[in-house]
Amino acid sequence: PPWAFAVLCASKRMHSVFVLRMFNDGVAMALAYCAVALYQRRRWTLGSIVLSLGISVKMNVLLMMPGLLVLLVGGTSVGKSMQALGALVATQIVLGAPFLLTYPKEYVSRAFELGRVFSHKWTVNFKFVPEDVFVSGAFAKYLLLGHLFVLLALAHQKWCRHYGGFFFAFVRNFFKRALSGNLDGVQDTYTPAHVALVLFESNFVGIVFARSLHYQFYSWYYHTLPLLLWSANRVPVVAKLAILVIIEWCWNVYPSTPTSSGIFVAVHLVALVFVCAGYADKQASKKKSS
Repeated sequence: PPWAFAVLCASKRMHSVFVLRMFNDGVAMALAYCAVALYQRRRWTLGSIVLSLGISVKMNVLLMMPGLLVLLVGGTSVGKSMQALGALVATQIVLGAPFLLTYPKEYVSRAFELGRVFSHKWTVNFKFVPEDVFVSGAFAKYLLLGHLFVLLALAHQKWCRHYGGFFFAFVRNFFKRALSGNLDGVQDTYTPAHVALVLFESNFVGIVFARSLHYQFYSWYYHTLPLLLWSANRVPVVAKLAILVIIEWCWNVYPSTPTSSGIFVAVHLVALVFVCAGYADKQASKKKSS
């Protein structure tokens, strides 16, 4: 409901990030949201250019890529998919050209430093984990496995449900369309709400399984929370509001404590369960109305 978005104006932490600080996270997410709006209008190539601009500001925008790949493969022709992805990569090359021409290895290794380990001191989400575990490679691998598992589960049970699931009807459908070159039965399923949910859910899963979240990272997903929570129809409004309040409280505990970070992880897992249940609720309501 529209009133749920009014709640977004009440965040103390968001006012701090956007008004009192000089973080680039807000700029990156503004570009990402512009890209989402373009994708909702099926402007895949232009949207990918804008998304790539967001990635050039901050790499967290890459968290939307799994959802974008599903949308491109499922909702466009092979040619359009390649064109959109090519535009995304080309934008990165153009922006990085001054550095690629001078120090290519150094630029690629530092600009896309996927293995970076943040300081345990400033983490908001895993302060309850011992520091030696927090910085270990095994902990990062388990989080990555959880991230991939949930993404595949969402792709199979929710994002590609109208195909018969990601495994393997979606893949078969892609190759069938690639050979025939038609889009029958694809575009009509891509409503603006579906596009936004797929991209925001992909982003949210990355947040849940991130090894370290710092205070400015709240802007990565804060504005998507109402849509994510209200997509689960059978969850009481009181529960949705409680999740928003608890998440806000966790982000305002400074510095974070083992207790606040434990509550943080728990409430995000609950929200993730609500997100995963959203499709089942929608289908149930459709059957009831019919």
